[in-house]
Amino acid sequence: MPPYGNFETFLSEFNHLNNLLPKSNVQILDDFNLDLLKINFRSGINNAPTQFEDSFMQAGLSPVISIPTHRREGCKPSCIDNILTSNPENVILSGTIDSLTGDHLAVFEITNIHIKTESKQEKNVRLFDYSNKNLEQFVNKLDTDLSKITTVNEFSDFTTIFHSALDSTCKLLRPKVTKRTPKKKKVPTATLR
Repeated sequence: MPPYGNFETFLSEFNHLNNLLPKSNVQILDDFNLDLLKINFRSGINNAPTQFEDSFMQAGLSPVISIPTHRREGCKPSCIDNILTSNPENVILSGTIDSLTGDHLAVFEITNIHIKTESKQEKNVRLFDYSNKNLEQFVNKLDTDLSKITTVNEFSDFTTIFHSALDSTCKLLRPKVTKRTPKKKKVPTATLR
């Protein structure tokens, strides 16, 4: 909330935002300008920080900072900067770091978030067959094609010959699709004669 903003507008927009968020793995970090140290636990007293707490608690969020985050000479320390989380049980450590450059302390959270990912078995497409037989043919073809050239003016001339030899000896006529995980092979090497 801006320091001199409208609290009701802020709370309305904050509640709207919370309705759009997922119910887990949410962290909201902000300078809320609402001092959580002023939450009133006495019944019947409903100040802005208390209303804010009611709002984020109803949304399933909990603050991870409960110590002063803002201090200014001549003012009482306040907890206006915070991190709200939907998974407080995953918080390993949280706190403040004295930045020495202003009135606000840096807030931090170290959390253990478990994100589930779908395990899809991806299809692998093979465009080339690098069998020993094909590689031997490739080396021979490349050697023959390069021996026909007396001068290579541009590197692109060499790469054109290289790709042509590779395509004619190793490229599959039809790509092969497999669900198997491709094996990591050592890069084939051969010596040109």
